Amino acid sequence: MEKSDRGSLLLSVPSKHVRARIAGLAIIAVCLIAFAAAWMWGEDFGGKPQGFLFLFELSAFAFALGFVRPWSFHLFGQGVQIPRNMNFLRTRGRFIPWSEFERYYWVSDVLYLSTSKSVYTWTVAPANRAAMEAILSQHIAQPAVS
Repeated sequence: MEKSDRGSLLLSVPSKHVRARIAGLAIIAVCLIAFAAAWMWGEDFGGKPQGFLFLFELSAFAFALGFVRPWSFHLFGQGVQIPRNMNFLRTRGRFIPWSEFERYYWVSDVLYLSTSKSVYTWTVAPANRAAMEAILSQHIAQPAVS
């Protein structure tokens, strides 16, 4: 689905995954320290750092940026943009139209969105829950609880 077909952005909710961000920052710090050390002391061991070291550090740095970059759950006028997961081959996530959702429910701060094929979960900060609830209740019909 094209970006223009998604409708206007109603709400963007960032992730609460603090541990992943801390791990990503730690990997970035180690990469920078290792690269600086290899550059400074490389002459003592026969010259500047080798090309493969630079490529390795660059790839580890890029991988760590995936952890640091905040993942956001986007609610659009025509559906929901589920953020990407750790699979870096799928960087844009997945757009699901409102009509595919059967129901949603909350367990503590975790939102569960269910379709006929799968269930998507997202940890939401308490400050964002009321706004999300208002949008979800307009677009997803809740089945009667028996």
